[in-house]
Amino acid sequence: MKIAIIGAGQQGTSQGLAFARLDGVEQVVFYDINPDNKDQVFEKAKEYGVDASKLTFTASQADAVRHADVIGINTPMSSFKDVVARMAPIVKDGVIIYDNGSGKVRAMAEIQEGLGDSSGRVNYFGAHFFVGRAGTSPVFADINMYQGQTATIMGQDGPAKDKLISLFKDIGIKNVRTDLSPEDHDESLGLFSHHNTFAVTALMLAFPQVQINGKPIQIGRFLSSTRVAAHGKDGATFWGPIANDNANAIVEAAKIFSGKLEDVKTALRQNSVTHLKELLGRGFNYASGITPDRQFEGLEGDLHDFETLAIPSESEGEYAASHLAVPIVFATASALTAAEYEERGGQPFTSIGNSSFHDSLRPVRDNFEKAADFIWQNKVNVRAALEKFQRHHSEIKDAIADRRIDDIISCIEESHRLRTQLPDAPKAPRAEFAIG
Repeated sequence: MKIAIIGAGQQGTSQGLAFARLDGVEQVVFYDINPDNKDQVFEKAKEYGVDASKLTFTASQADAVRHADVIGINTPMSSFKDVVARMAPIVKDGVIIYDNGSGKVRAMAEIQEGLGDSSGRVNYFGAHFFVGRAGTSPVFADINMYQGQTATIMGQDGPAKDKLISLFKDIGIKNVRTDLSPEDHDESLGLFSHHNTFAVTALMLAFPQVQINGKPIQIGRFLSSTRVAAHGKDGATFWGPIANDNANAIVEAAKIFSGKLEDVKTALRQNSVTHLKELLGRGFNYASGITPDRQFEGLEGDLHDFETLAIPSESEGEYAASHLAVPIVFATASALTAAEYEERGGQPFTSIGNSSFHDSLRPVRDNFEKAADFIWQNKVNVRAALEKFQRHHSEIKDAIADRRIDDIISCIEESHRLRTQLPDAPKAPRAEFAIG
């Protein structure tokens, strides 16, 4: 089998090298508009022990696809139509073509348009690997990241589809979803992945302080919640197009999420600690249900850090609200948003999976009753902090709705800059909440 990979970035390189390790694959040909990626692809091949004699890197897309049995498209979605239109006249009859775009409605429409009259002689499938790594260049490639993960394949049933399913499973994919429609895919990714990233961006922008008394932030819950912001370096090339292509689903998720934040604020306004505990408890139950076996590091020692950082007593309440309480509420709202989405008939998270969404739930995986008591005793500062976060969240939501991509990219990149000034979540002995 000969495989062509169009777009030798993080995903394309990971897929191509993973395929090259298979006994049934004779050759993998990479094509990328950036010739500098060639050396990085071969360096990654050496790192993972892939037989370099099975690899070719070409500066000609035509040469890459002409004799291919399978073609994987891993370029930005904005290029899909043109990429496919160039290859359509010259590919072999019966070739399998798949794309890895994260917005399937637009991706599949663009590719079908690019195929034109050739669509009847090729086997095209909309696909998506529900896994990735930070960074878009080949240096971030990881051929083991597909192990045990989920992917989707959309298209006509038959031998070609079965062949692609088998190929995906051979590189480690455990669950290949063939029942998702493009609309279901985009809606679920909009909630579990895309909105979560933009909400984390708002959280980081709302509380940009990275030091207290000259020492870096050490609050584990804030560090866990904002971890995905550290992946925003490639905002212009990655998240900007996603915001444009899946705007409707992201905005809908943002509306549900905002409603859950309002539920928490209502409990605080109405002086109902019972209602607050009920909300946090529901969030805890959802998070525990979908992540029963995951390790949640970095939540330890949160209140103890106030002592180690020697925070002045007059700032302790505000700081605790923004960096400890708000991440707990953020996690609760994320969990309740997902639960409502599933109750409406949406795809369950366990069938999709997303590591950044797992990160956002970490802060609620704790003693929610003590968390509620802590929030309650600091409710004035918590309400003020939540309102500040909501303003940033609303501004990003509106920018996505209006397709103001430059504004979105600026937010992602600034959030990334701020987050990279913070340390990784600390690993310390677990401490109880300090009440009173």
